[in-house]
Amino acid sequence: MPPRSTAGAEPSSPASESTRELARRCEPLVDGFVQRVAAEWAVQLPDHPTLRGVDVTDAARLAVLTFLQRVQGAEGAVQTARALFRRRAAHRAEEGMPLPILLRTYTIAARVVFEELCRAARPEETAALPQLARLLLATQDEAIDEVTQAYQEELELLGSARRDRRRELVRDLVAGVAPQDPAALEEFGLAKGATVLALGLGRAEERASTATPKRADAAQAAIHRRLHRLHEAIDTYFGAPIPVLLEGTGGHVLVPRSAGGDSLAPAAARSVSDELVRALAGVWGGEIRIAVTVAEQPEQIESAARTAGEILRLVCALGRRPGVYALDDVLLEYHLTRPGESSDRLSTLLDPLAERPDLLRTVRVFLEEEYDRRRTASRLGLHPNTVDNRLARVTELTGLDPATPRGVALLLTALALRDLR
Repeated sequence: MPPRSTAGAEPSSPASESTRELARRCEPLVDGFVQRVAAEWAVQLPDHPTLRGVDVTDAARLAVLTFLQRVQGAEGAVQTARALFRRRAAHRAEEGMPLPILLRTYTIAARVVFEELCRAARPEETAALPQLARLLLATQDEAIDEVTQAYQEELELLGSARRDRRRELVRDLVAGVAPQDPAALEEFGLAKGATVLALGLGRAEERASTATPKRADAAQAAIHRRLHRLHEAIDTYFGAPIPVLLEGTGGHVLVPRSAGGDSLAPAAARSVSDELVRALAGVWGGEIRIAVTVAEQPEQIESAARTAGEILRLVCALGRRPGVYALDDVLLEYHLTRPGESSDRLSTLLDPLAERPDLLRTVRVFLEEEYDRRRTASRLGLHPNTVDNRLARVTELTGLDPATPRGVALLLTALALRDLR
């Protein structure tokens, strides 16, 4: 962002001899100028005691002195001033001083300095004051540009560094690794556990545009922007910086106990996340599924994240609609699909139907409709007798009878395992 200049008053315009002389005579008076500036800051900005520090006074002294030398045509004064403004702005951003307050320090200082120049001017130097005023305003205009830009750049760096720390914390906790910075647990509210969210991000529109390398790069850039907006949306929703680690297909969110209420009960987490999933889907532009688990201690986050990831995998594999899911929502499927000696055998029970997708579809809908042949027929657009004939054929090919409790249990298990193969 290039510095602006006040119309008709370029800072580099040569000053008149009387203007340069007044600036030269005021150099020994700089300490008095700065004392008055500091006094005005104390009166007008009483809630910011850091402005009364020695380092601030020294910086103000250098700024005023640089301006006076600039009026006299000193080479390098412009660069010195700009470097000073940017350095101080970065420090103020790091300290957390609001930008409007920082800018007010410059406008207050400019007014005080001009008042002091007026007091120091001799009668024959009165004509020099308008030019000094124009030069001072132009310098202030430049300073505000430099300060604003440097302040925003520093905020972006600080925000990026903070996000990186949050990402590293999530990565370590989910992997079961002790955080590199233990203090981060307290900083981000995870010392007493968290509600663990596993996010599954559906296909966003930009992902389809990958026909050429150029389009692929554009699509990837769009995904990064959306991921960044997801981070912001999550922070906004919970009203605090939330540890998040997301990539193109999903990731994890660790919601601390203090965010969204003191309770870590699954029901409370669900009610919060039901609203969250709608907000995130609007930002992402694609389907979103969220699995929720609870870790009551930081050491339990690894296990909770693994369970949430498995819930999410089941939800996606079973074709569940976008939304929020806890373990209770897939409890049977979760239990039945745990690795074991019988898993491979169970997963092959429906292999005889591999060439008959119509029969597989009929079985699936029949189970979803809780064994109601009429509702099944309605969904499939068939006559109920056709449903009966198809189910009978399923029994002939697989030996599994959907009319018996044992057959239903085996069909449910076999379908879940088949979907997960």
